[in-house]
Order: sequence, then C-alpha cells, then structure tokens
Amino acid sequence: MMSDKSTGSSTQDPSRVFALATGYWDSAAFLAANSLGIFQALSEGPLDAAAVARRLVTDPRATRMLLETCVALGLVSYGEDGYALEPSVAPFLTPGHTAYLGAAFDWSRDQYGPWGTLERAVRSGGPVVPMADHLGDDDAQTRSFVLGMHQRAAGMARGVVRFL
Repeated sequence: MMSDKSTGSSTQDPSRVFALATGYWDSAAFLAANSLGIFQALSEGPLDAAAVARRLVTDPRATRMLLETCVALGLVSYGEDGYALEPSVAPFLTPGHTAYLGAAFDWSRDQYGPWGTLERAVRSGGPVVPMADHLGDDDAQTRSFVLGMHQRAAGMARGVVRFL
C-alpha cells in the first residue's frame, strides 16, 4: 500500500516485518526455559514460580517472568496449583518420554550464536561453523549434533509412520 500524501500517514502495516525482526525472542525464551530445566521441573506436576526457582536455583522474579513468557507461547498454563506443562507439548518436553526432543532443542540452542553471524558468513562466503566441528573434530559438538538429529528424525518418523 502507498502513503497517503495528503496527510503524511501510512496505511501500511509493519507488523509482519516486526514479527520477523523479533521472532528470535520466542526461540530464545523457549530454549532458555528448556536449558534451565523449567519443563523438566513442571513435568512432575504443577509448581508455583517460587518452587521452580528454588528447584532450579534461579532468580525468583526472572523465573516468574520466563514462566509467564512460556504461558504466552502456549507451552505452559497457569492455574490454582501453579504453572503446568500444556498437554499438547508435554511429551516433547518431558525427559524420559518416548517423544522427548530435549537433545534436539539443546542442539538448536547451540546454533543460536552461529546464526547471529550469518551476515558475516554471507559477506565472506565461508561457513558460520566449520563443518568438521559437527562431524568429529569437536567431540561435544558432534555428540550434540548426532543426538539432536536423531531426536528430530525420530520425531518426524512418528508423524510419517501413520501414512505407511
């Protein structure tokens, strides 16, 4: 759409580009909650924010804020008993469940920094992370990559198998 030149106002809606510019905020909150163990703590039953903070040895106020963000993202609900995992996502966030994807999320978290250097990689034409790091040169990265890809593939296979 065009600007209304007579009033100087714009009829354009920038919400789509703002959503793109800030989309990583949701990912950062989700990955932090996963890494901190918030979902694991809630997988055992509802807890209030103070109990989660005590269990995880985190700041109570910041923990409550992250829990509220998880509510807004539809990962956690809040009720009389405190915060609880949403049933639709609980299997993927509960360690020990056959659908658990924690290693895949850990690998995604590890990619957060390198994705932030994409501009540099495009300018130079080089990789963000040397491929060898994922394929054996760095034991920790290789393990994270293999476990993450295994869980991703297993999760996709569960979705595809019903069509066979």
